Amino acid sequence: MSEPVDREFSKSVAEIYAEHQQSVREFIAQQVRNVSDAEEILQETFARLTKYGHTLPIKKWEPYLKKTAQNVIYRRHKQAAKEVPLSIPAGGQDELEAQVCPHDGIEAMVVQRDYERLKREQPEIEVEFSLSRDEGMTYREIAEARGISVDQVKRRIIKGRAKLRRRWTTGMVLVVTLIPVLYTLILPQADKTLAGSFVTKLGEYRCESLPEGSQMCLNTDSEARYRFSGSARNVELLRGEVSFVVQKDRRPFDVLAGRVLVHDVSTYFDIYKKDHSTQITVIRGRIRIAAPVSYFARFKFNRAWAQSDWSAAPQFLESQQVVFDEATGRLQSRTTLDPDHLSQVMEWQHGRIDLNGRTLSEALDEFSRYQPIARFIYPKSVGNRLVGGNMEVTHLDTFLEALEVSLGIDYHKTQTVEGTVITLYRRTPTFSTTKQRRSPSDRGALPESAE
Repeated sequence: MSEPVDREFSKSVAEIYAEHQQSVREFIAQQVRNVSDAEEILQETFARLTKYGHTLPIKKWEPYLKKTAQNVIYRRHKQAAKEVPLSIPAGGQDELEAQVCPHDGIEAMVVQRDYERLKREQPEIEVEFSLSRDEGMTYREIAEARGISVDQVKRRIIKGRAKLRRRWTTGMVLVVTLIPVLYTLILPQADKTLAGSFVTKLGEYRCESLPEGSQMCLNTDSEARYRFSGSARNVELLRGEVSFVVQKDRRPFDVLAGRVLVHDVSTYFDIYKKDHSTQITVIRGRIRIAAPVSYFARFKFNRAWAQSDWSAAPQFLESQQVVFDEATGRLQSRTTLDPDHLSQVMEWQHGRIDLNGRTLSEALDEFSRYQPIARFIYPKSVGNRLVGGNMEVTHLDTFLEALEVSLGIDYHKTQTVEGTVITLYRRTPTFSTTKQRRSPSDRGALPESAE
């Protein structure tokens, strides 16, 4: 008679994910501050199960997954810390003091170097030590995978740790000796980090100059912050839309928007960060884009350190537009814009909206960016109507009245707890007295309609 199958041992990855993803996500959120990083770590944690994790004899998946997530976080920090000594001059005295321990990165390099050397010199220790240190496997899991006893696994790992500790102690004596020398060499050359932020309110748009002379224009309801160091010029777009005219400088100019990192090459470009996507338009010159941005690139960006290599990132030239989808994590290149469409993208800098070729739905979305409107309600047939014209961003009422005259679309405003709700509907002819249609001169500018 065959033994009953343990249900916990036969779960699929999908079942494990559905059952434990929320608790693991909350655990990761306590360890890292950035939402994008947390999601990447969560995906990497469960991705390991697709290789071998779901076949392991594990009765309690949640502790195992949390330990795996902790290992992923640790490896990411370790990799980022290895790059710290090469990038320290990018910051200044304030940057060094802001770190928990200035020589953590050097210490990590010593430990990693000795660990790699130990694996080469002690092959019988390397396998068990690697499975425990790098893969997060338990002693029992390693024993079953290697075909040895748990006690043998313990002895080999303890022996490996002792050897690594002796190597690490020797290496750190040298590091501690060199730290004063490093401070002496680094700090006199370090520049102060300049930081600041700009915010525009609903309906407001304005231009600002950055410390090195570049110009940054913010559209309505936008927020951006910058951090410049001796080796990098970094700007983060938190929400809204911003255009940049970048001043030539020996330092690179990078812009982060969600999970997109844009590298400027002396150019003029626009970034519009929406709820679920980010749109980048090259007005002049060329840029490179990294998306989704890696954890290590974000780590360096947040500390105003220059990114090391952009050669593998795709390049986009003048008049090209690209959209990054947050859900799929993919860049989608659009057709090269003609001069009219390129001008349409930047019309907001003149306080206007170019409606030519847009549907009514798209036009209302544009107006809502500048108006305190809770929402628009209209049937799909109304939203698909094409409109046209060029209007002031504040002239929503004029636009709605023009729709009534030219397209026979009426509107009604309702005040709710959420704010103003505007309902649009197609006028239905009746035999009763209807509204007298006024001439265009009485109702303001009209959209040019086309069905």
